[in-house]
Amino acid sequence: MSYMSILRKLARSIKYQNAYNNAEKFGLNIFKNKFDISDAQNYFLYWCAVYNSLYEDMAMNEAYINEEVMNNDLRTDAYLVYKKRTRNKKKDDKKEDKYIRSDMDAVVFT
Repeated sequence: MSYMSILRKLARSIKYQNAYNNAEKFGLNIFKNKFDISDAQNYFLYWCAVYNSLYEDMAMNEAYINEEVMNNDLRTDAYLVYKKRTRNKKKDDKKEDKYIRSDMDAVVFT
């Protein structure tokens, strides 16, 4: 098991999710060093944020996310790709709707 897998496992644990949320809310430091964060610390914080978002999706009963997906890195990555594609599709649909409005009358010049 690589150290990246270990960091992901730690980031999704309830203990570190609570630490991450409390640090974010109350301005607490998770690490002893306040500046010059290492790559491993940066990677850990990134996955804490990702898993925080995924736990929120689970709480809102989003489709395709559950404990099985959360505990499998490959399935988690697949869900993240799905989530990004559906979010981008919704944005594209909104852009099209912005320019096409059927409720407006046509302008007639005489």
